[in-house]
This record gives sequence, structure tokens and C-alpha cells, in this order.
Amino acid sequence: MATGLSIDNIVFPDRKSIVRSDTHLHNIIDEAKSIDVEKINFDGEDFLPKTKIIQKQKVYFWMRLYLKNEIEILPETKIIMSYNRGQEILETYFMYFGKGGLERDVNGQIINFNPEDDKRILCLLIDSDRLNINCQDIPYIKTLFPLGKFFLPQYVKKLDFEFTMDSNKQIDFYDIEF
Repeated sequence: MATGLSIDNIVFPDRKSIVRSDTHLHNIIDEAKSIDVEKINFDGEDFLPKTKIIQKQKVYFWMRLYLKNEIEILPETKIIMSYNRGQEILETYFMYFGKGGLERDVNGQIINFNPEDDKRILCLLIDSDRLNINCQDIPYIKTLFPLGKFFLPQYVKKLDFEFTMDSNKQIDFYDIEF
């Protein structure tokens, strides 16, 4: 056996006495109070916070597209949003279907929740950098997203927009929620 303390020689305090008495806590507080900060030399120390960005995090915005009829679509399907007046194009990606029956009562509580997917509601994903940084080619579209830094409250005409899947199949919709 190695030299030093053996487990048999150590006397552990009773757990009940530790929990019930706060003497241990008082000892720690007294030790912390006894540190004389005036005697510590802080010269040459850098107290600024230090950060290292390991990987830039992605932030996404969501929009909902309400369809007239269900369509066959798989998650991660690319959907092109086109604004016809300015010839603007934004790539989005279908991620999942919306939920039906999410009406709210007067107090804001959800009523009539239905856990089933509503296949006429497409939830589309947009990279926030596309709307906030790399957006010179979409001057109107970037103003439609409330979480974007270029948001302007305005009316939107459904007829000004087209949505097509990556297979050039046009999507028939009746409403958009940004």
C-alpha cells in the first residue's frame, strides 16, 4: 500500500450535522472576508472579458405559406420566393408543416390544439444573414420580415409573389405570414 493517509484514518463528519449546521458555510465566509485585497498586486493584469469565436452561429427566420391544396413535398426542399414587381428572388427551404387548431382565447391561451400536421401550411426557413447582410438584390423582400433590421410595416399583395419548388412546380397559395 502506498504511503500517506489511508481511508481508515480519516474521520468524516456526520451528514446530518453538516446539513443542519451552517458552521461550514460560516467558515468559508470568514476565510473569504479575511483576504486582504489591498495586499494583492493587480499590476499588469488584463480584466477585459476574453472571447474566442469558434464557429459563427446561424440564425434563421421563419415564414408560413398557406396553401389552397395539399402538395407532395419533403423537408429541406428548396422553394423560390419571387417578387414580380422588382424581379427579386429569395431562396427558402421547407422544413415542416404547420399545426392546425392554434386559436387563442382572450387571455392568449391556446385552445383547440391539434397535434396533427396541417399539410396546407408550409413553414419555410430563411437565413437571417440573407435578409440583414447579403440583401442588396432584394430591397423590397427584406422589408417584410418583422425580425429583420430593415422591416417596414406595409401591405402586401398576394398577386405580386410567386412560390416555386426547385422542380419549377408553382405553388398555389392563399396567404403568407412573415
